[in-house]
Amino acid sequence: MWTSIIIIFSLGLSKKFKNKLIFEMAQDNGLYYMDTNEFAADETGYLRSDLSNDGCHFHEIGSEEWIEFIIEKSAELRIE
Repeated sequence: MWTSIIIIFSLGLSKKFKNKLIFEMAQDNGLYYMDTNEFAADETGYLRSDLSNDGCHFHEIGSEEWIEFIIEKSAELRIE
């Protein structure tokens, strides 16, 4: 059996609006919603500088840490 998870990483000014719509879509379709902004966004809502060289894309270490965060959060869901 496969479980579907929607992983959200939407930075910037429209983040809250986009995430709300995607959250509602996930709920309507019985999907799990995971907002990874709590890991990757800084206090202004943009990608943390320690995870990126250009402020837009994860660098290698940032990618590895993001994947670890997703794995940990997925385990917390206790999906079977």
